[in-house]
Amino acid sequence: MIFQGPERILIAYEEMLTFLQDGKCWEEIEKELTARGVKAMTFYDIVLDYILMDAFEDLDTPPSSVLAVVQNRWLSNGFKESVSR
Repeated sequence: MIFQGPERILIAYEEMLTFLQDGKCWEEIEKELTARGVKAMTFYDIVLDYILMDAFEDLDTPPSSVLAVVQNRWLSNGFKESVSR
């Protein structure tokens, strides 16, 4: 993997901050999160429950493409590990 520097990430981060600071966006954000089952607009409900807990659930049921690679006996273990990262 070639490291190209953090410039693109920093630009995206600044754009995200600009978006979040616009008060007009919060109503739309709240509607989208409510539709996805978030009960309240708190740190716990958004970050811990919605993001982290859902990520752990995804580990229990990985996408079929990941399962296909992991279960393929013709591929080396090193290749399987690099795909799963």
